[in-house]
Amino acid sequence: MIRRTLFALAIAALAAACTSGVPPDRPPREPLPVLRLAVGSVQMVDRSRTPQGDFLDRRRSRELAAKAREVLQRQVVAAGGPGSAEVAIERARLVRVPVERESGITSYFRRDVVARLSAELAVRLSIRDETGAERAFAVVEVARERPVLEGTAAVEVDRLAGELAEASVDALVRSLVARGEKDLAAWLALAPWTPRERTP
Repeated sequence: MIRRTLFALAIAALAAACTSGVPPDRPPREPLPVLRLAVGSVQMVDRSRTPQGDFLDRRRSRELAAKAREVLQRQVVAAGGPGSAEVAIERARLVRVPVERESGITSYFRRDVVARLSAELAVRLSIRDETGAERAFAVVEVARERPVLEGTAAVEVDRLAGELAEASVDALVRSLVARGEKDLAAWLALAPWTPRERTP
């Protein structure tokens, strides 16, 4: 009887250990807003430079730029009208920054933050007329960070980097739509499209 009880306790402890590292389910994301512009086309341009660093920094930064481009293509749309718009990714950077470990006896009894994942995105949205001349523009920048605890496995760091990239792109889109509605009000599309008075 005692052996069966000990065996059951061991199985329960093993199950708890196996499930304790599973991240909790995240709440559903709110839909991203759409910026509808009264132009004939929207062109996406990536002018970001891959940062110096190891291959993980370079890979994560390229993936961040690709993710930003993919989402911006869906959320900034041409609704018809003269001229065009250009969405240029000026900066896309996601790197691991080491953090100096705290000294002292208490630091040996806890998992210190040994690094931070740092993400930066910058985008410029410009409106051009039929001749190609720029008529208006809006610029947004976002920066986000996530701590990395001592002993975090590489696969977990990659998961954190993916979540950070997703959150950064979401914040970028929301900021760009808000800025566009303010700075590019004369180029916002109506439904159906009708010309709006624009200042030269």
